[in-house]
Amino acid sequence: MPADFDPSVFTGTMFNRRTAQLNHAARWVAWDQYHLPEVFVGLEVELGAIHDGVMVEDKSPMTKYCFSGPGAADFLDYLLPRDVSKIEVNQLYYTPWCDHDGKLIDEHPVFRLDDGSYVNSGNPMTLWFEQHRGRFDVEIEDISAKFGVLAMQGPKSLKVLEALIPGEDWQSLRFARGRRAQLPGGAEVYVWRVGFTGQPGFEFWVPKEVALEVYDAIIAAGEPHGIVPCGHNAQNIARVEAGILMPGLEYMTAGPDALVAAYESTDSEALSSPLELNLGRFVDFDKPADFVGRQALLEEHQRGPARTLMGLEVNWNDIVSLYDRIGAPPEISRRISWTRYPLRHEGHHVGHASSVCWSPMLRKMIGLCQVRTDLAHAGTALAMEWHAESGSGDVGVTVVDLPFIEDKRRG
Repeated sequence: MPADFDPSVFTGTMFNRRTAQLNHAARWVAWDQYHLPEVFVGLEVELGAIHDGVMVEDKSPMTKYCFSGPGAADFLDYLLPRDVSKIEVNQLYYTPWCDHDGKLIDEHPVFRLDDGSYVNSGNPMTLWFEQHRGRFDVEIEDISAKFGVLAMQGPKSLKVLEALIPGEDWQSLRFARGRRAQLPGGAEVYVWRVGFTGQPGFEFWVPKEVALEVYDAIIAAGEPHGIVPCGHNAQNIARVEAGILMPGLEYMTAGPDALVAAYESTDSEALSSPLELNLGRFVDFDKPADFVGRQALLEEHQRGPARTLMGLEVNWNDIVSLYDRIGAPPEISRRISWTRYPLRHEGHHVGHASSVCWSPMLRKMIGLCQVRTDLAHAGTALAMEWHAESGSGDVGVTVVDLPFIEDKRRG
């Protein structure tokens, strides 16, 4: 790294002075107004750390809000299909956020910090909140610039946490729970047991003032355990293996904040309901309070969703044959595809595939799909319209159950 390297000229997060130095591959990916390392050393190394070791990843670009005041709980209870009154202090609820038509605005966690304050992290929702706060006595603060977020994932993450913050019983911290903790150097962080990769892990909410101190401490505590800084690409492939959704890929976000950048779409299938994405267990029709989208979701629940989220495996031999026909060598992208691939059954359009990628761990090309519900069972053979720079054509895919790998987040 040149001595005159100045990361301040680059649009990075509060951890950029460290991640830029560690990014030996010099490959970056855009996330909101920030650039993050796409890969640090190598995809297989970073995926190996997720599945067999431990990694740390910067997830700070997520928009973070704090809700406080006498009406904070009632405000969230109106916006969410889950019963907010059941969230305990130091607990988080993963939840859909829907518009009045029952379409997803986002799906992300709400954390309860104390009796009267909550925080969340996900996509920007400022306009949506402002449209609905009128009758509620609630203060809403965008705290995105105040906190960075570091995800530590992998089977060895608990050992690293015990070395990072000794003297506390981290073994007993249940999934979807968290608490405030202090590092030996004095820095205070929030630690939550969550994960986006299907592996055991934790998430640190780090005040901006101690961002580099905490990052350095995590790397130091993790060094004996082989901790690896992880780029966006490996984490993204791991979440597909785990069957975890990403807005902008599995669904386009509804609501007024969606009409920007990659989230704007004219695709009639772009909007999805939580019932279509296997999130029906997070919709509580029996909760005492009314909530946004309830009637639309209840009607869909009664008739059944038209589409269902499943996994799929792509026939690699069909891709090779397609490239042979168009006279080009077959390619395996090292990245997840942002293309939505049409799916057909007996010549009829029946859904679409998303997040198609090569999984080095499974040695297969896999993806997620929303397919007509009567065809949403393992073993269904479909045709997928594959797009290549030199041409396009149909390739065979097989519908499979999710997840592709065992979910170990609660283990």
